[in-house]
Amino acid sequence: MDHRGTPIKGIVAITLIQSALSLMTISPSLYEQFEALVNLAVVTNVIPYVLCMAAIFIMQRIAHVEATERHVTDFMAVIATTYSFYALYGSGFEAMMWGSIVTFLGWSAYG
Repeated sequence: MDHRGTPIKGIVAITLIQSALSLMTISPSLYEQFEALVNLAVVTNVIPYVLCMAAIFIMQRIAHVEATERHVTDFMAVIATTYSFYALYGSGFEAMMWGSIVTFLGWSAYG
């Protein structure tokens, strides 16, 4: 991170990874290439949101959030998680496979 807290290494890493993935999806049809890139971007960007929504339940309990406020947030997290899984399903098998591999590589590099 720089002096402002910007995660420069992370931004550079994701730019390089997404650039490499875009080169791997080159196809004769620009539409097919665009669709593959969009689906892959959905997978690689939605997975962290799903993980964050899964963590919100525990984070609220640790922070001693009031029950009424917690129930509203929990409900919204369930709705958002449901939509996120729908978006992942809609991205297709190939995007899910490559997106999962990229995500697991990222976790390995982070760990």
